[in-house]
Amino acid sequence: MWPAEHRFINPESVRWASRLGVAELLRSGVTTLCDMYFYEDEVAAVVDELEMRGVLANAHFDVTIATDRERTLAEAEQFVTRWRGHSRIVPALGPHAPYTVGPELYRRVHALAERLDTLVVTHLAETQEEDHDIRQRYGRSPIRHLANLGLVDNRLVAAHCVWIDGEEIDLLAAARAGVIHNPRSNLKLASGVAPVPDMLRAGVLVGLGTDGAASNNALNLLAEIQTAALLHKGVRLDPLAVPAAAAFEMATIGGARALKLDQLVGSLEPGKRADVVIIDLDEDNLVPLYDPMSHLAYAVEAADVRTVVIDGRIVLRDGVLTTADEREIRRQVRALAIGIGSVRGGTSS
Repeated sequence: MWPAEHRFINPESVRWASRLGVAELLRSGVTTLCDMYFYEDEVAAVVDELEMRGVLANAHFDVTIATDRERTLAEAEQFVTRWRGHSRIVPALGPHAPYTVGPELYRRVHALAERLDTLVVTHLAETQEEDHDIRQRYGRSPIRHLANLGLVDNRLVAAHCVWIDGEEIDLLAAARAGVIHNPRSNLKLASGVAPVPDMLRAGVLVGLGTDGAASNNALNLLAEIQTAALLHKGVRLDPLAVPAAAAFEMATIGGARALKLDQLVGSLEPGKRADVVIIDLDEDNLVPLYDPMSHLAYAVEAADVRTVVIDGRIVLRDGVLTTADEREIRRQVRALAIGIGSVRGGTSS
């Protein structure tokens, strides 16, 4: 993966792929995204252009990929300074994961986050292999490793958290750290099933995500709501393991809490930003309607989203984006994909 990314990821490919990704997210009723990877300035420009809201973090690596720490830290500070104060973009810092970022760089990123007063977005405890690898390297689990470095606090936004135990759940809850549950990605990559019912019961701030399209194939939060509501019922043999309302909450105010944006978005309340999603209920899969929450968790599809309002501005009207030419986006991405597809190897999983 790393050589392929080095070859194909560049400002132009990131710009067009981000436009496509934002368009897909908007179509499934997402008003706020959290993203962390390369060329985040390009991502931020696209999020601004399509008038979405986003917590966006410049990525840091120093184990798997050789990078200049001083340069990436300086670029991260410039990124935060450039976008700080934007009405819809929240700049953050993004050390990739414990298996790609060493202890020194994690500490330096955290110190920079404290100085700049920003969030720290990272992948954490995603796979069993990661758990074994980090224990061998540092003598601790991934979460305890970051806690030992001083990173498990209310700035932390940790994606996945699949391989964690009860004490670590309590640690995340006490720290008021955000956790992003990505059920479909975890299933596709055979990463495991996060103990979300236990996290919710302990009071962990759990939001719902898709992970990237390369790890999921789709950026459809409504599908994630349904998967989150169903998955844990089957695993726990408990129909109330994650009720419909809990799954929907993770996708709305729960995600806002995890990203420390719950004072602005995540629910329809006086004084908050006008982020509103309108769903067409006159569809076969939604008739009749007895329980709106049950519909939202088990029946609503992305095609049922008709209108999306972000910060009081309509960005999707009658199923059509108002801020971008979707046909041109698809044309550009297809052209970029030709080169990638010509060297693609392996099998579909």
